[in-house]
Amino acid sequence: MIEIARQEMIIRLKEIWKKCFHDEDSYIEFYFKERFPQVETIVYTIDHNPVAMATVIPGEVSKDGKTLDIRYIYAVATDPDWQKKGYASELIRFINTRVGKDYQGTFLVPASMELFEY
Repeated sequence: MIEIARQEMIIRLKEIWKKCFHDEDSYIEFYFKERFPQVETIVYTIDHNPVAMATVIPGEVSKDGKTLDIRYIYAVATDPDWQKKGYASELIRFINTRVGKDYQGTFLVPASMELFEY
C-alpha cells in the first residue's frame, strides 16, 4: 500500500536509509530532524510496515523563459529484504501521477551508472 510517511515511521525509515545508502548516523539523524518535516516522503508499506521509500522535494526549473514547479525525487530506497518486487517503481509511478495536478514535472538523478536504466 502506498501512503505518505508519518512521524511514527521514522525509526523504520532510518533503518531502510542506513541499509541502502550506508550513510553516517549523524547525517541520517540530521536529515530526519531537519528535512523530513519539510518534504513529503512516500512509502510502500506491507502490513503497515514501510519497506520502500521515496522523498519528494519541491523545486523550480526554468524552461523557455517560464519557471516550472517541479519535484526532485530523492532517496529512493527499498529494504534489501524486499527488493526486486517493484515497490520503488510503484512509488515513482505514484509520484508521477501527480504531475499536472500538484506540480509540473519530476526529475530523478540516479546515484550510480547502473541505476540510469532504471
